[in-house]
Formats: sequence, structure tokens, C-alpha cells
Amino acid sequence: SVDGEQTRAQTTEVFQMLPQMWGDSMFSWKSDQITIPNINVIPKPVQRPHPALWLTGTSAEAFTMAGSLGVGGIATTMWWPVSMIEYLVQAFRTAHESRPDSAVAGEFANDKFGVSLSSIAPRRWRK
Repeated sequence: SVDGEQTRAQTTEVFQMLPQMWGDSMFSWKSDQITIPNINVIPKPVQRPHPALWLTGTSAEAFTMAGSLGVGGIATTMWWPVSMIEYLVQAFRTAHESRPDSAVAGEFANDKFGVSLSSIAPRRWRK
């Protein structure tokens, strides 16, 4: 079984680490969750600042986390009604709008939200 709280804590750390991995020649990290020795992570992105950060998920908790970290959200829900997608977007937007600038995981906030097209198929298309 997967512990959602532990997974969210680890995911938050990864979003904090990625921009540092991409920007510094050497990188190290030590926390209660993750330890990485002093290494040079390659290849590094050419894009400056770094590429936008994105989180995929299926829950309001995931998109609240994405918004609070300044990370874009992609809903990977299959065949959910539009009302549920709207709920996820609202959770993301609320967290994004109330987040202090200092909480952004990368060098900039990604305020974009995406949804897989199959998630919003009208009921008549389903069998």
C-alpha cells in the first residue's frame, strides 16, 4: 500500500530539487525523505530559466499541492464528469492564488492546468 502523505512529501522535495539539479554543476540533497550524494546531474536543460514544472494527478489534494508549489497541473482522470474536473481546477487555482511567492518550487510559477481529452468525453460517447 502507498502512503499518500509520504508520497506527497517526497514529491514536494523532488520539485524543490529539480531546478537545483538543472542549474548547478554539482548537486547534493539530504533530508529525512531523500539523500543524494554530491553529483553532477547531466544533461541539463538548455532552456533558461528551466522548463516549466508539472504534476499529474487525480485528486484535489494533488492539485492543491501543485498550486501551492507553483507547479502546473495535468489531470489524468479517465471518464470523469466535467463537474469533477472543474472541482480539481478550482482546488488548483485556489492554492495557486493563495501561495506566497517564496513557496514556488522553481524559478517561476506555472499557473497552467491541463486535462486529457478522454476525461471530458460526453456521456453519449461512452459505451
